[in-house]
Amino acid sequence: MALLDQILEAYGPRRPAVLGTVVDLLGSGYRRPGARILIFDDGGHVGAISGGCLEKDVARNARAWVEDGPKTVLFDTRSNRFEPVGKYGTGCEGVVHLFLQPMPSPPSPSQQGLDPLAQLAELRAAGQDAVLVTAYACTDDDAPLGCVAVVGGASQQWADEFPHALRPALSQAAEQTLQDQRTAGLELEHEGATWRFLVEYARPPLELVVVGTGADAAALVQVARPLGWRIRVIGTDPLKLDRPGFAGADTVCLTSAAQAAEVEVGRHSYVVQMTHHFEQDARMLPHWLASPAPYVGLLGPKSRTARLMTQLHEEGALPDAGQIDKLATPVGLDLGGEDPYEVAVSIVSQIVARKNGRDGGPLSKRNAPIHEPHRVQTHTREVES
Repeated sequence: MALLDQILEAYGPRRPAVLGTVVDLLGSGYRRPGARILIFDDGGHVGAISGGCLEKDVARNARAWVEDGPKTVLFDTRSNRFEPVGKYGTGCEGVVHLFLQPMPSPPSPSQQGLDPLAQLAELRAAGQDAVLVTAYACTDDDAPLGCVAVVGGASQQWADEFPHALRPALSQAAEQTLQDQRTAGLELEHEGATWRFLVEYARPPLELVVVGTGADAAALVQVARPLGWRIRVIGTDPLKLDRPGFAGADTVCLTSAAQAAEVEVGRHSYVVQMTHHFEQDARMLPHWLASPAPYVGLLGPKSRTARLMTQLHEEGALPDAGQIDKLATPVGLDLGGEDPYEVAVSIVSQIVARKNGRDGGPLSKRNAPIHEPHRVQTHTREVES
């Protein structure tokens, strides 16, 4: 189960807790802005904001830190002449800004802002991408801090107490974040006060559509399950759909190759076709390639795919250049795997890389930071009322 899903599941019973959200990162760090941790009053916690070096300190002190309300706490992992590997011994050379806010149970009428976890749970259930705007710092001590807006599609939801004058600038930043699909920071000036916001892209769970019922398809489901993806299995053999490995799928669908053309997939769906049946592939592949799915993986060697494309050309169903660009065949990264689980690891790795705009090469060959630096856009001009 993905870390965010673990947090949302633990939050379900609504025990009193403190929510920590990474809102800024200077230098390097293990987790990016948007990472969360939920700390309960007994010291237990769910989620992660580091590789394990900060969580103990946060869990021990979180409740005391928010005694007077939401607060941003800084964790400096940089080295100095007294601490060559930094205070926490990580050697990460970064400063983590963690926004802490109490999450009362039941919700209190005096609670500032929207409930970010309730908003995330609703968005993930709907499969909708959106932007959460969190005000995490302001030079005005009376300013409302917390999740102040949720922007998605044609809808916007704002915390009642949040100043109307700031909303247009934040709406524009949220729309840009939706377009970029990348979390960013924003600093605004209003009535002599400086506000800092996390404008967070909330991506819905990735859907993995596995087309096939072989042992390799079952292995793919099992390898992908811990990532928190929503998994749908589509097959034509009712006997093989009973494989134990498919128990981890969210949906198992029995269909014919012809009926598969009616199966809907979206822009967060990643399709892997592994039927081991040439004619079924010829019938189904054009449908997946014409769909909004950004990735279609096809099992089999290049020579098989060439024969498949020849047949599609003869049938007048040859995919266009844009559709070919999202076809990954042979599916997976070049790991040299042969066992079904090794093949599954290579496929899942390629999907993760494609989702993140990477090619899946070794990090040792990368001549740039592992992650792009967190962007904070500053509006020095006063926001007009």
